[in-house]
Formats: sequence, structure tokens, C-alpha cells
Amino acid sequence: MRIGYFTTLFPYAESFQDSAFSRLYPIGGAEVAAYHEARSMVKLGHEVIVFTTSINSKSHIEEFEGIKIYRYGTNFKIEKAFFSFDLQFKSTKQDVDVVLLHFATPPGNLAGWYYAKVRKKPLVVIYHGDVDPSYGKLIRRVGLSLFDTFAVPRILSSAKVIISNSEHYTNKSRFLTKYRGKVVVIPRGLNLEEIEVPYTKNECRSRLSLSMDDRVILFVGNLINYKSPDLLIESLPLVIKKVPEAKLVLVGDGPMRQDMERLAQKLGIADRVKFTGILLGNLKALYYNAADVFALPSTGRTESFGIVLLEAAAAGLPIVVSSLDAFRAFIEDGYNGIITRAGDINSLAEAITLPLSQPALRRKMGGNALSKVKDYSWEKIAKMTESVYEMAGTDA
Repeated sequence: MRIGYFTTLFPYAESFQDSAFSRLYPIGGAEVAAYHEARSMVKLGHEVIVFTTSINSKSHIEEFEGIKIYRYGTNFKIEKAFFSFDLQFKSTKQDVDVVLLHFATPPGNLAGWYYAKVRKKPLVVIYHGDVDPSYGKLIRRVGLSLFDTFAVPRILSSAKVIISNSEHYTNKSRFLTKYRGKVVVIPRGLNLEEIEVPYTKNECRSRLSLSMDDRVILFVGNLINYKSPDLLIESLPLVIKKVPEAKLVLVGDGPMRQDMERLAQKLGIADRVKFTGILLGNLKALYYNAADVFALPSTGRTESFGIVLLEAAAAGLPIVVSSLDAFRAFIEDGYNGIITRAGDINSLAEAITLPLSQPALRRKMGGNALSKVKDYSWEKIAKMTESVYEMAGTDA
């Protein structure tokens, strides 16, 4: 089967090796998921063709991990949205059996929908989450509001199948509840070996210049409003009162960083907070394996699953999350993590303190997390997804 993937952004080889490159071409969880799924489909014997944007104005074709990638020149950008007129219109010259639309950043969504309509091909949508139009520059907010009003209903109505990350998110999405009859739940996956390192926890800390005595709380993600990383800094003084060795490590970057650095200074805990910036590959894996607890206090409804939860589980970490329904697809309160009241600093501090102060509980929850994440390997997820593609293609 020839599967055509449409996504605004798709990783380059450099995306996994060079953090400076990733700032110029900012891939996130949806794009990484698209990459791993595409690789898995190639391994299952399918021909995968990706239609996406280029990092600059030049178009080109490349082969990467057995995937054929048409990169169309970018005409302009609005934050993470790369706009390419050629992606929208020239992609229709190519032929595929099934159109797979990774529903994340809008321009690629429109291109995939347009291709399926013009070429009369079955459309499958992998829905990574509602797009949040409430923050960013005015042009972004207005553009996404228009996209939500006029484009999203047309795209989802045209889809033969919509793949959602979880039943919990399907029930809470602003859009998916209307199309429940089309929705198939398939979670995102993880290659467990990406988080594995040939070092002990102490050896990881030595390589990262972290103290052996620290109790490390780890956050990995963009420093943006809906992920609420500032709540971790606000809660840290409360944690330190009971666990003086507590240290917060934030892996990632974003528009909130400077304000968060100032907040840490104001609260007198700057020496207990470490900002690493964007990290990739083995270096990111070292931090996972050096940590004691992983925390994701998101308050935004646009969270749909959280690949970082799988990554943390693969490192055997207990996981503290907010009470968003999307997180309940993987986190079982008291089993592999703790669910806190969203936006509540006291609840967050108590939840983090519990495993930090109780090594036995920390090991038990971390072991349960590692055991559960083994069901989320990309090999298993790809086989589930393959059956959906074949069904869509057969019914066309």
C-alpha cells in the first residue's frame, strides 16, 4: 500500500542531532510520532510518501529511513506554522492509495484534506489534539479561530476514520465528540531503546554534573502556557520544606523561560532550578535516567496524550500529572503515578514530595510505569494502525 503522510513539519535527520537546527525547524510530539509511525509502516512493507515543508524556500525530495519525503519550499511562517503553496497544490501530482493526515499544525491539515478531495482518495486523520487559539500573536489567534470555525469541521467530516490517542481525550475534545462514530482509539507509541543508556543513575548524574544527593524532579517539554511549567517552580519551595535535597530540572525552551528564571530568583530557589534548553537523543535520555520523579502539570485542554509520559515510564520514573483526562489514558493514580488537581500548587507539591521522600514507593511506581509502557512499543501500535489504513483503502 502507498500511504501518503501529510504533516506541516516532518523531522530531518538533523532534528535528532542538533538542538540549534530544531529551533529553526521546531518539531514536537506530533511530528516525532509521525516519523516513528512512518518508519514502522516501512518495516511492515508499505511504501510511505511524506508531503511536508522545507526548512527554507527551496523544494527537494529526499530518502530517509526508507521514507520518500517531498519537502516543499516554505513561503512564510507564523510561529510554528510553515506555509507552503506548493505543499497545498503541487502534492496532488503524486499518487497514493490512502491519505494519512497528522492533525496538528494547520497548513499540513489543509493540504492533506485538499489532496484527498481532489484525488478522491480515502482520508484517515490521526488527531493529535485540538489546537489552542487562546495564546500567541494576534495573527495566530485570529488564524486559528478561523481554522477551528471553518476548516476543522470540513476536514473531520471528510475523514473515513479518525484515530484518537485515547478514549478520555475523545470525550473531552471540542470537536471529536461530534464524530464519535468514526473514531478509533490507538495510542501513540515509543521506541523503548531511545531512553535506554548503558549507565547507572549515578553515572548519568556524574556526566550531567548533578549531585548524587539531589532528589531530581524532571520536566521535559516546551516552556509554554498550557504546559504550566511555572507551577513547578511555584511549588518547589513547598517541596524543599520536606525534601531539602529537591532539585528541579527543566529540559526544553520557550517563551516562558525568562519569566520562570525571574520567578526562581524571586522565590530564592534559583540554585535549586536548572534550565537545560532543548536537548536531543542521548543527552535527553541521560536526564531521564538521572531523575527521581517526572512531573507534567499541564492545565491546557489541548494536551491529548503526552509522549513524554511514555519516555519517563521507559526510564522507570514515577509520574506526577495534572487531572487532565488525556493523561488518565496512561497514568493510573497510585499505580504508576499520581494525579493532582490541575493548577493547584499545594496538590502538586504534595504529589511530588510523596515519591521523593519514600524510596520504596518511588521504586514501586517506577517499576509499574516501566512494565506498562512495554505495551506502547511502536511495533505494536503500527500493526493496530495498519489495519485501519487497510480498511480505509479497501472501503474506498
